[in-house]
Formats: sequence, structure tokens, C-alpha cells
Amino acid sequence: IFCFIQTISGSAILASSPPFITSVSPSHGGTEGGSRITIFGYNFAQKGIFSQYNVFIGGEPCDVIHYYSSDGQIVCLTPKCTTLFCQDTNWQGNHAVSLDVYVQTVESILGTSTVFTYSGQFTPEVLRMSSYTWGTATSYIAGKITAAYLDDVTIYIGGGGNMGSSNAAYIGEAGDINSELWGNSGYWWGYEDYVIYYRPPVDMSSGVYNLSLVVQDLEQVGWGSGTARTFPKQFPIAYIDSYGDYQHHNLYTAALSGAPYSVCLFPQISKVFPAVGSIAGGTDLTIMGSGFSTNSSNNIVYVGGQRCQVIAADFNTIKCKTIAVDDESIDSFKSSLHYSKTNVDGTVQPIPSKQIAWEHNSSRSYGSSGWLVKLWDLNAYYANKFPDSAVRLSFGLHQALSFGLYFDVGWDWANQLGYKSKAGESSFYVADYTTTLVAPYTGIYYFYIMNTDDYASIYGSNYTAAGKGKETLLVSATLSYPPNVQLANVVKSAGVQLTIGQRYNLRTRVVNSGGPDYIRLAVKVKPQFVNGTNYLVDGLNSGFVQLPEEVNPVPEKFSGQFMHHHSLKDIQILSLSMDYFLEVQEITIWGIKTGANIDSGNYAIIIQNDPDTSLCATLTVSSSASQISNAMECAVNTYVSPTRIECGSFSVAKKTQTTTLADGSQSTTLTLTVTFERDNVFPYTLLGVNTEALIGTSNLTSVVKRTRFHSTYPSGDFTLEYRDQKNVLTSVAVPYNADRKAMQDIFQQQISPKINVNVELSQYYNSYQWTITFINPRGFVPLLHINASTVIGDHVTSAVTKYQNGSTTSLWFDPIPAWMTEIPLREMASSQDLSNAEVYVRGDTGDILKSVCDSTGDTGNNKLGMVKGQETSCSYSYKANVTAVVSNFSMTEIDADYTQINIYGSNFQLAGSNKAFVTVTIASHYCNITTFYDDFIGCVVESVTWGNHVPQVSISGYGYALIATKDVLYFAQSVYSISPEVGSMAGGQLVTIHGRGLRPNASIQFVGVQIPCEIVHWKSTAIVCRTPASTSAFTSLPSSLPSSKPSISPFSKPSSEPTTRPSSIPTLQPYSYPTGLPTTRPSNVPSQKPSAVPTSLPTITPTSVPLSVPTRKPSPMPSVKKTIIPSQKPAFLQTTTPTIQPMLSTESPTHIPSREPSQQPQTFTLIEIPSSRPSTNPNTHPSSCPSRKPLTKPSTLPTQSPFRQ
Repeated sequence: IFCFIQTISGSAILASSPPFITSVSPSHGGTEGGSRITIFGYNFAQKGIFSQYNVFIGGEPCDVIHYYSSDGQIVCLTPKCTTLFCQDTNWQGNHAVSLDVYVQTVESILGTSTVFTYSGQFTPEVLRMSSYTWGTATSYIAGKITAAYLDDVTIYIGGGGNMGSSNAAYIGEAGDINSELWGNSGYWWGYEDYVIYYRPPVDMSSGVYNLSLVVQDLEQVGWGSGTARTFPKQFPIAYIDSYGDYQHHNLYTAALSGAPYSVCLFPQISKVFPAVGSIAGGTDLTIMGSGFSTNSSNNIVYVGGQRCQVIAADFNTIKCKTIAVDDESIDSFKSSLHYSKTNVDGTVQPIPSKQIAWEHNSSRSYGSSGWLVKLWDLNAYYANKFPDSAVRLSFGLHQALSFGLYFDVGWDWANQLGYKSKAGESSFYVADYTTTLVAPYTGIYYFYIMNTDDYASIYGSNYTAAGKGKETLLVSATLSYPPNVQLANVVKSAGVQLTIGQRYNLRTRVVNSGGPDYIRLAVKVKPQFVNGTNYLVDGLNSGFVQLPEEVNPVPEKFSGQFMHHHSLKDIQILSLSMDYFLEVQEITIWGIKTGANIDSGNYAIIIQNDPDTSLCATLTVSSSASQISNAMECAVNTYVSPTRIECGSFSVAKKTQTTTLADGSQSTTLTLTVTFERDNVFPYTLLGVNTEALIGTSNLTSVVKRTRFHSTYPSGDFTLEYRDQKNVLTSVAVPYNADRKAMQDIFQQQISPKINVNVELSQYYNSYQWTITFINPRGFVPLLHINASTVIGDHVTSAVTKYQNGSTTSLWFDPIPAWMTEIPLREMASSQDLSNAEVYVRGDTGDILKSVCDSTGDTGNNKLGMVKGQETSCSYSYKANVTAVVSNFSMTEIDADYTQINIYGSNFQLAGSNKAFVTVTIASHYCNITTFYDDFIGCVVESVTWGNHVPQVSISGYGYALIATKDVLYFAQSVYSISPEVGSMAGGQLVTIHGRGLRPNASIQFVGVQIPCEIVHWKSTAIVCRTPASTSAFTSLPSSLPSSKPSISPFSKPSSEPTTRPSSIPTLQPYSYPTGLPTTRPSNVPSQKPSAVPTSLPTITPTSVPLSVPTRKPSPMPSVKKTIIPSQKPAFLQTTTPTIQPMLSTESPTHIPSREPSQQPQTFTLIEIPSSRPSTNPNTHPSSCPSRKPLTKPSTLPTQSPFRQ
């Protein structure tokens, strides 16, 4: 027997001894779980390869953090409480559950237990929060923060909130963007609206996420810990919560994809470099910011209204290349050019474009997500004039329009934002909230104003390229509330027909005449579908057009998650009321003698027949009602035993009436009406009055009587009837005073577990109103019915009011989401803001979010986080002064491989005189620059693919040069040689075709073979392909060149040809080539195939010296005869793309065909050479091979080739 021992606390403990818990810290945690606890003890880590341990709290596993755990302690994150107590999200009690540790050894499973307490009152809560944020924005959460120190708090954006997760937001050290919390003071107790500011991570992609707050009691203060409660309630339209500050706890909503979220993380643009570029495109842009996707295809970029081709991206940077502006703008620019210089060849050049003040005016002027806010003071209001020159404050609001300067920025918002009123009080102002709504669906849109303070109107207009169209007043509203209903006044506009992707301008004018301010806008949408598709209609042709990439298509069937948040909820209000009043007794004293210089004495009120109470309640005729009330309360609390007190609070009304007697004195009647401020079922003891110390007349008398009994104390149940959508009736008994949770349970448990409702209760004495919002079932719910005949009370009345009909065909967005809006740049003060960079990012859920323009960095004022940002941060412009212009060009062929290109124009030296900053390509072929001036570029290019091409000039940092001519350069295709000339009839041989102008999409076929030669490698001077098997046994030598149509041809129009110009055959004069080039075959070119490869280069050279020298030595001349380069451009071009079919031949052709594209090009024929002429019977082999079998398809694979190589 082997015994393993270890020493703990000085005693020997066997390794196989059971585990033991000594303590748990902290011993209590939040009901949502996530509390980091440490279980102290020993024997947790048993010896042996099979040893492991698990922890359970309340029967649920506690997530062990093994890094911090050992034999003497276990660290784990508590699970969410699942007991009945914890199901109520407002529960504030404490409930102890079992904490069990099980250790598995090779022998058995050992366990130990203790208790852990779930505490509702120590559970942190998030009550309010920013719903939208971005990289440098300072956002906030507010609620019950049960932490002692700021270090105990962590805010996570998505990712589940695991400790150490990279998605933790920045909250800083104490004194940075947050002050220190309570320390050991315990002041947080009962303070449930503490604000913590944060900045989201900059190393994560934008999208919709769920925010979580986690508090840990790391300093062992003994306060709350764990994940905070959030409140995903579904409130009715314009619900006002118990705080009365217009904020609500509806922290969750759903994006268009159906993904639920509590915070939307926008992408952010902080800088665009360079900020200007060529109107021809080609500018390499770097967009810096945050929230971009590392998957380049998920970033959609526009600059100056044009798409920018994304090249690379990470979380903080996008690199893209601009494209040219639209054709109409290019034509407009060309019309502004003035030609002022004549070249040597007679062509003219435009003046340098940097002298032309031309800037692209983009019709796409869409700004950041959000609203543009402008404020005027009351001087403008009284004058009824609101020009931009009188604007006192303007800023962008990148949030949903559920906003109040007082509530969101603070009571000193004017100082915080720099608002300077010239009309005195800053809370008197007029504001315009303007946005461009991007319709997510085709359908009818209804706009709602709610909770406005004091007056608001919504105006709408169609979006046009020139800005907003004629405005129409949609709806107006003033602040008012229906009586006894905890719902604000809601005003609805008429419907507006919009199509998916359409932009519609909204302007909300708010007038605030002092005090707090607030405005909230919502929209209801009735989508329209055609053939199962939410469509986009072309206004001109009434047809279907393709959606822009940044607009998501909409499915006809919305997800359950989406409908949970955005279906129009059925809302019904149950009302139960009855008379309520308190008991009243009246004391009347007649005949009190009063008058000048007369002491009337005093009297005493006796309570509950206790004479001692008169010692405190001694009063005079002149005692006020409040003095009488205070004396009575003093008497009760001083002389009556607490167990006998019937009522300890009284309100008194006093009345006196005086008459003059015959002797000149006065007789006064004193009447005191006493209301007992306490509910009672049985009548109170009558009050008494002692008048012995009063000076009265002969008829001094007093009386006490009960003038009103307390209202009947209510009791009993009322009957609630619910008829479902299948017409099944369910009746349940409901207590007359059911609280919110009880009413919710009645619907969800007693009526049907399939029902899901939110209940809000408004109570005023014996009047009750339950607002029932049906989450499930969705859509229309038949009207509920109440029978209150069994409720005991005075004048009991009941009613059911349908506040809103539910609908599954209408969608509800409250407030209008910020991702559905754009700041209208044309409403801003300066035209410099018109051409902006736009970044759309497709998140993991599929939702597409637009960027916020903000280069302000981290603001020092936390409250300004949601109102900061500058649209000029995204500025980008296409401008003429940074655009090079190509006016014309020409070409000269140097030899069989190289061509000289001459390019004329202006602004070629925008980046400097170093030619390294300029690149010239022709059909993607690099052209080596040999001569470089501001108005001229000379370069040499190797073989260019066959076709019409335009040279492309690219200037580093500026982009492409604009081609101001319709001319093109024609490059011919020639086949020089093929190697090898003989190959296997079984195919599979690699053949190299040498030539000039060869295209990558050529179709190479050999005569008599239907299957093309498979291209395995291409460049414009050589194609390597793998031959197919021959479809015939033998091929005879041709007697002459084939007359059939050539078959080396592109499958389609070459991609290297211009995509926009020329659109037709150019009508320009032919190009002029050097006259020194030979027009006939040189004498030194052999007329027959040479017997060996030449030992020196061919001597075919132009008679004139080329303008440049090739960058490399040309390859040796081919072993077969080549055609002569034509001396001039063909007089016309073929309307169909010419093709050339190669033909292998054992002999040189008898003549050299012309290279004019109208004639047949040179061809070759593949020859398969047999060992001897075949016999008459093709199925037999020649006599020289008598042992060979007939040429038939073998039944099995041969072991060797049946043909001689």
C-alpha cells in the first residue's frame, strides 16, 4: 500500500482525503451571475492523472478559472440564478443556495458543500445607456453601480463579457473620464442612477452588439458583484417611466437582420488622405478611423459620390483606389479646357489643368448617420425668420432622435455646448432637427411626435440632387398628457409612400419656452411586397432596378426576433375605479364670548376618550388650523399607547362665525372639521372637547358628530375574460389591487403560457390602470372584458380601452434608429462639405452601418460624446488642379518587340520632376519612361496585346491622368514561331507559341482537332499550351494555306480595351510612322526556313534612330520566317475581332501574307508524321509493322504506346 501525504497547516493530510471548504469570498453575488468568487479550502487538486473538480451553485455549473485555482482555492464565475425568487427582475431579496464542490479521483468522487447567497439588492443594474457609439465617442451607462472602486467595473461590447476579453471598453483610471466611486463609504446604497462613461474598443469591427456591465468585489468590501441586470421590456408607444424624466428602460431593439442589440457601434472616419484627387480616378486613398472590417469585401466605400475600390483594410485603416467621376462631369470638364499649344506633329495641347478652377459637384451628398441640429434664440422666433446667419449653435447628433438638451447634456447645457443666446434666458430657443431618412422598405411611412416640450412640427420633402424639394407639413404637436394614463400624447402624420433605398428629408422644428426640453420621433412602416420581394421601383420606367450595395434586400418573412421588437404591439388599458374618501368628524362650539379686551379662555380636544390627551391639545379660539392639527398629533404620540393608536395624522379645517350681543360683546361659533388621514375599516372613536376653561355666554354648548364615514374598504376579485384568436374564451379571477407582477403572471400562467405581456400599473388610491402590451401573440388581440360586479366598494366602475391595435403587417421603430438616417450635407453652411468620403461596413449579423465623421479625438467633456464630430473630417474632392491631362499620343514601332509611345498633355510633374513618381501602362503592360517633362512623356513598351488601347498615366499621390482625346493606339497580333513543331497524337505535349500581341483569352486550335489547346502560361510574347489528342489518325500535308476563318481568337472582347471610349470606330486621321521603316521584305531575311538558329540578331532596323533605347535586349529571332511590320496603320478596323489560327508546317509558306486585318493572317497546320504511308484499309497498320494489331479501341489500358514516337 502506497500512501501519499502532504502537509497543510502543519498537519499531515492524505491525498485521498475528501475536499473541505473553509470559506467563500464574496459569499453573496448578483442574481444575473458573473460574480467572481474564491472558494478557500484544501484537497481540491487530488493527485493522479484522473483527478479533476467541478463546482455547482444552485445546481448550475460555476465556470472555473483554472489559472487562478489550486489545491487550496478555486476561482470561478457564478451562474445565473434560476430559482423562483430570481425570476422577478425587480426582486430585491436574498436567497441562499447550495454550493457544491466535487473532486474526482482514481478511486471515487468526493464532495463538499456550503452555501452561496444570491442577493437582489446587491445586483448591479443598467437603467439607461447610450444606444449608439463609435471609436472616439464618449458614451455612458447609468444605473445601480454596486461597486466600491472604479477598478471593480468593466464594460464589455459584445463577446459575452468574459474576463480579460479584448472587447472591454475603456473607462480609464479614476480622474480620467470618470471620478472614483464610493470607496468604503457605502453611499451607493439607494442611489440607483449613477453614470459611468466609456469609450468603445477601437480594435473591433462595427456592428450591433449587446453591452454588458460586470462588477467584481475585488477589494473584498462586501458589496454587490456580477453581471448587471438590464431591462428588455417592450413598452407601449411613448411610455414614461417612474422617473418621469422621459428616459425609459427599453434597452434592447433589433436590427434589420433581426439581431437583437443594445448598442450600435458605428464605423468612424477620422482622416482621408489625400483630401483631393484626379477627376480621372486612380488616386490611392488612405482612410483612417475605427470600426472597419478586416475583410475588405465587407467595406463599401464612396468618395466624392463615386465608388472607391477597396484594396486592403484592417480595423483602423482602409486603402482604396478612386474611379473616375461620371461621364457627364468629365464632359463638363473637357468643355472648359482651352487649347493653347501646338505640338511638332501639328496637334494642340490644353492649358495646364491646375489653372482651371473646376471642382466635381457630386450629386451624392450623404453625410454621417444622425441628425443636424441648429438652434436659434427667441429673437429669431419673434421675428419669424431663421436664416443660417442667425444660428447660435449647430452640431451633429449621431443618435436616435430621443433627445433633450436638458436631460442628455445637463441643466447647464448652454455652457457645455457654447450656446450664446442674444435673447436672455438660454432655455428659450427654437431648434431644427434635420435628417435624410433612408427608407429600409418599400411601403407607407407614418411619422409620430411624442413627449415634445413644448411645441413641435415635422416637415417632409423629397431628396433631389440639388437638395431638398418643396417641404410639406406632416404633423404638429403640443405637450399634453391624457388623464391618469402613463402614456404621453402621440400625434401621427399622414402616410408617405417611399421605396427601398429612397432618401426622404425630414425636418423637425421644436420650440422650447423654458425649462427642460425633449423631442422623440418614431415611425410606423407598412411594407409592400410584389412577388415576395420588397421592391425598388424605377420612377421613370416603373420597373425593378438593382439595389445599391449598401442597401440590404428585405425578406418577405421577418424573423421572430425582428418581429419581437418591431411588430406593432396590441396595447389595452384595463381600468378599475371606485369612490375613495376618509372619515370626517366635526366639532362645533357655540356661545364663546369674544371681543376687544376679552380673554376667551381655552379648550381641549380629547382623543380616543383619553383625558390625558387634553394636556397637549389645549387650544384657544385664535389657534390656527395647523396648530390644532399639530396639537392633536402631539397628543396621540405622547399620551396614547402605540398599540392603541387609531390614527396619528389629522387635517383640520377651521371656521368661525361671530354675532354681536345686546351688551356690545360678541358671541362666536367655532367649527372644526377634522379629517382622519388614515384608512380604516371600522369607524374611529368620536373626538371629545373640554370647554370648561372657555369664557362663554349663557348658551355655551358644544357637540361632536361624525359627518362622513370612511369609504367602503375595497375587496374581492373581478373577472377578466380573454378570447384568443381561435375564439376560445378564458375567464380568470383577478384581485382588485393586483400589482404589476401578479397581473403579468395571470396572463402568462393562468390564461395561457403562450401569452407574453408587459404590464405597467398606475394607481391612485382606489383607482387602478393596468397597461397591457402583448408581445405574444403578435398582431391584433380581441378586446378584453372586465366584470367587476363582485368587487366590493363604493360606486365601482370598470372599462377596457384599446390604445393600439396590434399588427404583423406594420413595423414600429421607436425612436427612429440612427442607422436609418443621414446628416443632409446640403443643409450645412458651407459647400466645402459636399464631397465626402463614406464608409459602409457589413457586420457579422449582415447589417450594414454607415460611418460617422469625427476627427476631434477624445473630448475632455464627457457629456459632449454624442454631439461631437465634424463632417469635414470626411472631405474628399475631385479637382482639376490636381488632374493631369493627356491631350494626344502617338506610337512608333522600334523592332519586332518594342514600341515607342509619345504622350502629350499637361501637369505630368504634379508630384515632382522625378519620373519615379509617374507610371505609364498600356493594356496593363509597363511602359518604361525615357523622357519626362510636365507636358510630354516618352516611353518604350514591349509587346502589347492585340487591339485598340489607350495609354494610362498614373501620378503617385494624385491618380490617373484624364484622357482628353478619343484617339486610340492599335497594336497588331503576330505569330512568329511554334515549338516544338511535331508532337504526339495522344496529346499532352507542351507547345510554345512565340509572337507579338498575344491575348490571354486566345483560343488555340490545331487544324482538324476540335478541342482547343489548353493554355497553361501566357504573356503577350509567348503562350504555352498543352495539346489535346488528335481526333483523326493521320493528317496530310496541306497543299496550300488554309482559306478557313482563323481560330486563334479571344472568346470575348478583350478586357484591356477601353470600357467607355472609343464607343465606335475612330474617324481620326491615320497615325504617322517614321518613313524610314521598310515597306517590303528586307533582302537579308531568308526566303526559306534556315537550317539552324541564327548566330546573330536580325538586321531589320528602322532607318531613323528611335527616341529611346529598350530596357533589355530583344530575344533572338525565331527559326521560322516572320512577317514584316506594316509601315502604316490600317485604313480601317474590322468591326469583328480578328483571329489568328496557328498552323505548323514542315515547309516555309510560299508567300508572306499582308498584316492588314482585312486579309487572312499567317497560319500553321499541325502535321502528324507516320512511319510510312498508310494502307488502303485504315484499320490495318502498314506492312512495315505486321505485328501491330488493327487500330481499334483497346479493351484494357496498353502497357506501352501503340504508336511509334
